[in-house]
Amino acid sequence: MKNLWLIGCLGAFSFAIYAEEEREFIPSPLTMTAEIPGHPWDGKGAEEFKGPFAGALKELLGSGFPDPAGLPYQKAGIPTGSCWGGDTGVVETEGWLLPVEKDGTVYVIAWNGLVYPVVRSLCPADFEKTIQSLMASTERPFGPFTWQGSESGEVLTDQAFAIHGLFLTRLKQAAAVDFLLKQGDGVPKNLTLAMADEWAWNHYDRADHQAGRISHTQRPRSAQKRRQSLRRSRQRTCRRRIRSL
Repeated sequence: MKNLWLIGCLGAFSFAIYAEEEREFIPSPLTMTAEIPGHPWDGKGAEEFKGPFAGALKELLGSGFPDPAGLPYQKAGIPTGSCWGGDTGVVETEGWLLPVEKDGTVYVIAWNGLVYPVVRSLCPADFEKTIQSLMASTERPFGPFTWQGSESGEVLTDQAFAIHGLFLTRLKQAAAVDFLLKQGDGVPKNLTLAMADEWAWNHYDRADHQAGRISHTQRPRSAQKRRQSLRRSRQRTCRRRIRSL
């Protein structure tokens, strides 16, 4: 049991250090999902979908999954978060640029299947180079659930997540799809259901952490102090257990 505590505490501390060194934290603006546009599929070209993700792709595109075909591929900073940890900051990543809205707002389709407002930087990205880098990477998603990751992880292009297979299939990247399938712990029997579940979870995760941030800003100060006290108490307990090993 002591070893488990040690692993958990050290893992949490080292992950925090890694995240701090990896990128500067920039707070995400609140995203009102009702204002986010979609980019629906026009229903054409389904006969060209090939490979294990073809059926799932057709079903999800028909259900509103954003279609990247024909859109410019861009680098952009987008807001991310987690229903467990709240705001994870603006993440620099790549996605497919949607037509500019009437109010001048720019949106991109991210690799997790959601559409985001661009809040920092915007310049062209090399899609082919990104695919080559992805296939050369040996990185795997953090934790045992290799078919699902966090919002700030799935929107990146340096790790292979299952939902990326939908975009790779749509854009006819068969070799990258084969690579992706080898990174997981096995292909689910019902890939359509698995992809629908992951896409639905991504929607829920974003909505929940946004709602949590709104609630947090409205929470009485005394309640905020209680949460901070509880967090400090847990940290002290973790340190004591490490020292006792």
